[in-house]
Amino acid sequence: MTTVFDKDLEDQLKDRPPGSALVIDPQPDHALAAYAAAAGLECHVFMPRDTPRAFQVEVRACGAHLELVDGLISDCGRRVAERREAGKYRGVRPTLLIEPGVSGSDWTDRQRSDRSALPTRSRDDVAELPEYLLGAVTADGRIEAKLATDTSGQGHQTIVSQLLADELGVRPDDVEVGYRGSAEAPTEYGTAASRMAVMLSGAAVRLGEALRENLETLAAREWDVEVEDVAYRDGGVDRLDASDRLSLAELADLDASGDGRPTRVEAVYEHPATAIEAFDEAFRQKLPVYPTAAFAVDAPIVEVDARTGEVELLTFYTLRDCGTVLNPMIVDGQTAGGIAQGIGAALMEEFAYSEAGQPLSTTLFDYRLPSIENVPEIEIEHTETPSPFTETGAKGTGEGGMIDAPAAIASSINAALASTGVVADQLPFTPNRVRRRLREREGDGRGAESGTPDGDDGRDRP
Repeated sequence: MTTVFDKDLEDQLKDRPPGSALVIDPQPDHALAAYAAAAGLECHVFMPRDTPRAFQVEVRACGAHLELVDGLISDCGRRVAERREAGKYRGVRPTLLIEPGVSGSDWTDRQRSDRSALPTRSRDDVAELPEYLLGAVTADGRIEAKLATDTSGQGHQTIVSQLLADELGVRPDDVEVGYRGSAEAPTEYGTAASRMAVMLSGAAVRLGEALRENLETLAAREWDVEVEDVAYRDGGVDRLDASDRLSLAELADLDASGDGRPTRVEAVYEHPATAIEAFDEAFRQKLPVYPTAAFAVDAPIVEVDARTGEVELLTFYTLRDCGTVLNPMIVDGQTAGGIAQGIGAALMEEFAYSEAGQPLSTTLFDYRLPSIENVPEIEIEHTETPSPFTETGAKGTGEGGMIDAPAAIASSINAALASTGVVADQLPFTPNRVRRRLREREGDGRGAESGTPDGDDGRDRP
């Protein structure tokens, strides 16, 4: 397969071997377009580019074979046909996700707003909640940081310790991260809207910058020199003439005898959209504001058993871009966990009721949850397109997986059952619904036809 972005690249494509995939990334935003094209999509991909003004990238996929970059997906029609004879329908259809993140907070109370007052509302009336982070150098030369926003397992403390260690040139285990008390913590938006990686990382960078500046000032005062004659480096402040150095512990001791407390700093990171004029109108009108847009392309390979209605996920391939990946383990964990939740939503989780309105899903025996039994191998790949609007280039990504996995799985089921005319038109697409749709088609004389549905994978799997 060949991927073409524009006329300027056509000369580069003429000598490509048949069936090969070419990824060209003249701009960071083209990464998704490349994978979409290589996955066989013939479409226009709408890319927010993390800005209110959007642009379009035309993607043309040339070639007869379905192929994902790095050879992740290939078409094996013979194997698909063999499985078809056994009543097993395999299929895959790539789908795209755009995940807005880091929502503005001023619009959250818009339902309590006087609508008639919105047209005359000033930008100065907007009440936005920043992120706060308190930091201090302790007597033993360690760094103590305290968050104002609690976590529900996203790794806030890990991110802060990691970034502060980078900013201050110390080890992550020299940074202790805790939480401020509810009486002293300022009002916060909270953990929601895929915003904490962006907001906390921004606050951590600002805190590191402020501490470095304060410590240089403190050292210059001790040595009676200009601030320009000193420099913070790797856990201490050096005189540029190399005549002396003060460690973090020594700086904390100096500060303890003074009254300025330069070794204790509160950093404030404002919501990034507040500095973007294009969002002003949305802020004034209390409309949702999302300054980042993570994106992904998914390709789950499914096998549908026409006799039982069971849908088995063989492998879930996903390429994701959340800007700067601050901590790969956390991002992969959130991705896999979100996809697992999406599998539950697509295939099994449902609050069922009788015709009389009585709940039928009253226990976890009735309300099925995804587990190791039905969550397949998840192959995760990343590209990094840093956001131009956030301090670290990070984008919100906490809600990904749960958002896109259900639609991606349904699309692959549709590809697998294309020859039958059955469509996954209701989620979860449980076995009884699969069988009912197949029986309806058989009753209409529109049962399974010969041939391979578009997008089948067909690779032999255990």
